Amino acid sequence: MTPSARVAAALEILDDIARADSPADAIIANWNRTHRFAGSKDKRAIRELVYRDLRQGARYRWLSRLVGADPGSPRARMILASEQEGAGTAVARFDGSQYGPETLTEVETAQVAKLHEVSIGKPPDWVTCDCPEDLYGLLASQWPQSVVEEVQALNARAPVDLRVNTMRVNVEEARAALAEAEYEVVPTSFSPIGLRGSEHTNFSALTPFRKGLIDPQDESSQLVSLLVDARPEMKVIDLCAGAGGKSLALSAMMENKGEIVSCDTLMSRLSRMETRRARLGTENIRVQAVEEGEIPEGLEGWADRVLVDAPCTGSGTWRRSPELRWRTRPEDIETYAATQRALLDTAAQMVRPGGRLIYALCSIFNGEGRDVAAMWRWVVDVKSKTLVSSTRTCSEPSGASSYSMISSFTHRSVSTFDRFPFPLTDEHTYSAWNGPQTSRACPRASSAESTGTRTASGTAAARSRRTAWTSRRSTGCSSTT
Repeated sequence: MTPSARVAAALEILDDIARADSPADAIIANWNRTHRFAGSKDKRAIRELVYRDLRQGARYRWLSRLVGADPGSPRARMILASEQEGAGTAVARFDGSQYGPETLTEVETAQVAKLHEVSIGKPPDWVTCDCPEDLYGLLASQWPQSVVEEVQALNARAPVDLRVNTMRVNVEEARAALAEAEYEVVPTSFSPIGLRGSEHTNFSALTPFRKGLIDPQDESSQLVSLLVDARPEMKVIDLCAGAGGKSLALSAMMENKGEIVSCDTLMSRLSRMETRRARLGTENIRVQAVEEGEIPEGLEGWADRVLVDAPCTGSGTWRRSPELRWRTRPEDIETYAATQRALLDTAAQMVRPGGRLIYALCSIFNGEGRDVAAMWRWVVDVKSKTLVSSTRTCSEPSGASSYSMISSFTHRSVSTFDRFPFPLTDEHTYSAWNGPQTSRACPRASSAESTGTRTASGTAAARSRRTAWTSRRSTGCSSTT
């Protein structure tokens, strides 16, 4: 393919990404399947053009404004990006040749000329961070002291994380098997069941994958599963299971015992779990299609643990899915928050007395994470007359719930759970609530006694920010999990 033809292909894909809700990777893969004539070098070059626009979209939108072009036009952005490679490149790429894009119009030619005339100067921070301007404003108010550092951390390429299937091997055995397959990994920074590789590859071609020793899963998702603290004898509901990655991780933690009900509104999503279940040897999961706001028969007050990995903007996954930042509008945050609050109301009714509800989502916006959990907690506290203070969290004799709150930042001070001696990290926000229970009121206690947490100091590469909440049951005057 000629350079012009590659540009035309990239523009076709960018147009599809702008119109669809599918992941950019899936749209690119579909283009590759339907354009067999493209060679491997062509496909790589086209992919790079697409991801240049997605990862540096703020810059090209800003430049479009400076020269009077339409920031929302993939063609306008591609013309300016091409010209920034060198004077005359835009004219050479947009030459009207066969399979290439149409030649530049008079207006576009004038915009290219203006690009060389305008004084660009220092770009605004939202451009430097490659973040949509309206979303950057929200994050700047959320992180006034560190917004640039936080948002830039989401521009790096996401690593390759694998979960070790502990029903078959331990971490070292899995690492050795991957090394034998000539794929090098190191232990993940925080998950004790994770391995991290530096190279993206076709894992289905690796023997350890085919034998079910490993399963691709982000470290943050592994930590969500660990936070559930599921044990072999328990009954667990994964309410927004999707393709079931966390359900499969929970199964391993439960040693293939107990019972997991994986729920989703679409059975087509749940069906994608079947091949993985067979490969990993998972036998304690049953799938259940559910209607929004409805509790399936037999599941009310049934579960020891209910996990709600709620639908959200996905802003915490911008490293892996940069197209999401250009699909998200500020008003989407409140729309998702309403859905999340409704899910929590439904999920809480599935928790047995003394059980636990865990709330997780892939978002960096407080409006979907901290604020939703705090508001929902406040409503529950009012209804149940739970006593909550800055120094203790305990219930009245008729109380229903208790909490402690933990905030963790991977590159600053980190608060950890007493059961989980590692900091929470990456793209998820967590909250947990203990279900209905009967407990005695307890006198004032220190924060450490009340929450059972400890604080550790440490530094790590700046990634996305996470906030976490966990609950503790109050029994007498002590707090235990």
